[in-house]
Amino acid sequence: MKIKEFNYAKIKAPGIDQRYLSPEQIDQVTASLSVLWQKKLLGYSVEQRPIYAWSWGEGPQKLLMWSQMHGNESTTTRGLLDLMRLLDEDTEWTRQIKALCTLCVVPVLNPDGAHAYTRFNAAGIDLNRDAQAQTQPESQYLIALFNSWKPDFCFNLHDQRTIYHVGDHPVPATMSFLAPAADDQRSIPEHRARAMQVISDINEWLQSYIPEGVGRYDDAYNINCVGDTFQTLGTPTILFEAGHFPDDYSRINTRALVCLSLYTAINSIAFDLYVYQDIDQYLSVPQNGKRFVDILVKSPYRLSSIWRQGQALAITLEEKLVNGAIQWWPSIPEVVEENAFWGHKTYDIALAQEQLLLQSKEDVWSVIQNLIK
Repeated sequence: MKIKEFNYAKIKAPGIDQRYLSPEQIDQVTASLSVLWQKKLLGYSVEQRPIYAWSWGEGPQKLLMWSQMHGNESTTTRGLLDLMRLLDEDTEWTRQIKALCTLCVVPVLNPDGAHAYTRFNAAGIDLNRDAQAQTQPESQYLIALFNSWKPDFCFNLHDQRTIYHVGDHPVPATMSFLAPAADDQRSIPEHRARAMQVISDINEWLQSYIPEGVGRYDDAYNINCVGDTFQTLGTPTILFEAGHFPDDYSRINTRALVCLSLYTAINSIAFDLYVYQDIDQYLSVPQNGKRFVDILVKSPYRLSSIWRQGQALAITLEEKLVNGAIQWWPSIPEVVEENAFWGHKTYDIALAQEQLLLQSKEDVWSVIQNLIK
């Protein structure tokens, strides 16, 4: 079946456009779903917040999706909620998918981290490094769900930082994917190949929206990671990494692309479209690099002799939760080689020399702060 574009504006979940997404906001969205979605309590987090799984469909292909195991990675959660609303519609496509697939969705695995907007759970543990030790209740619930449900495909949904680019080009990695390794040798058994083929199908569609903006995440093997563990156990697993879209720090555009990617993947699996993809198409997706900074200040030597020609100042915008909203705070500048990095925003002091010379006796950091504003 050829995939058809859907009316995203119609199914987009309201009220969750910002990066901070509390468990209460998620509950508000899921409360509007129809009886087609069945809710199950998996258990409680360290701080006793409930963790729910939602199931939909009645088909033989079983898909397991979980999001926000890192509490400050909400973009894929928002896209996943949009997908749930899409599947809740009564259309020819959803009726077909319902007969072919059954989905089990955990919108937020780490509600304590989501509440505090932190990567870790309330015990300070990275849940994506707890797959083997299973020291945390949240990890235990996910592993138990995997073991009891026995999915045919797994979707591990994350956000990635603004530092990532695609290949050797100054193009942000807006969406990145990975079929995690199943062993230290990074071999490609049949089940991992299937994950690669589905990613190839997703990439093919995304090129129409973000040409050259799709990257391939590093596949270094780590058995402590959930995706690597599930791949090792023989289940095709796909890692999503939602990244930066130009001038979109709220990731509104990326959220829509997450929804489209999930939609494409479900369609590919339901109708076996991925089998027509070759793993070489996956391997040809450029790998991610880490040469982006949020703000690059070139020619700082024009402000002070403490810097030399060829150096630049790299500034990272750090997220802080303040009164229920995300604020962006510039880091202390790091001195880097000017040609070693790209900036999502670039300021060349040499080009503004005449203006800046009037302020040259002022504190250098104050000048840079004015540039950031």
